[in-house]
Amino acid sequence: KVEKGPILTPGKVFDWSLLYDPAANNGHGEMRVTLGTESVTLALKPGQKAEGATLDRFGLFTSQAGGQMVKIFLDDVSYSCKSM
Repeated sequence: KVEKGPILTPGKVFDWSLLYDPAANNGHGEMRVTLGTESVTLALKPGQKAEGATLDRFGLFTSQAGGQMVKIFLDDVSYSCKSM
């Protein structure tokens, strides 16, 4: 569970990454998400990796209905993976 996140400043550029390491956390797996200079590591619980999730999509969503319009620009996007 993540208690807080970075505050996004309009007009500012943020580097970000999402890394999945299936061997971390004693073999249970974990995800490390970084935005700007802040990061959080999310450890998978025992058995979650065995449920068979496939990380084959990327999406953006708003966490709340209504509110203000948000413009997001993605540039210099790259994808890499390592065969296990």
